[in-house]
Amino acid sequence: MSLLTLFAAFCFCLVAVPLEGPGGEASSGNTKMPPVRSPSMIYGTLECSNREFHRTGLRIDSFDAYRNLYVSEVAVHPTKRRLSIATMLLRSVLQLSKNELCTPRLDNVYLHVHETNVAAKVLYKKCGFKKAPETVDHHAFTYSLGLAGGFIGQRHDLLTVSLRNRTVV
Repeated sequence: MSLLTLFAAFCFCLVAVPLEGPGGEASSGNTKMPPVRSPSMIYGTLECSNREFHRTGLRIDSFDAYRNLYVSEVAVHPTKRRLSIATMLLRSVLQLSKNELCTPRLDNVYLHVHETNVAAKVLYKKCGFKKAPETVDHHAFTYSLGLAGGFIGQRHDLLTVSLRNRTVV
């Protein structure tokens, strides 16, 4: 699998696609990937940005300070689940966040998970995420996204992983 990365002003998406040519043959690292011709060739996506922090206590104003990143979506095609695709996508965003070319460098990555989604919680824990402390800023952030109970009573837990002094494997 390979990752195609699209950047646009601190919003980006990682896309997992197969590393095989149109006839099913494996593609070598020296050849270009075939164009994605249909959604069935996309195995998974991860979307993230920092725009969710605007007007919340988690916003950081200084451009040269460490910043926060929010993973708004992790999705894997139903026929491709349990193949570590989501793990690969999450680890890739954490590794990318530690990259010297990523400016400004990031301090924390946040995401929300539905309180009853045990499989997702196991995945996120495996990637180093922990439940964020119950602070006013964290609650206000969750509330600002409509994930603190909402009109249908669904609750989401805010998870975070610190990137400072962390080695991503």
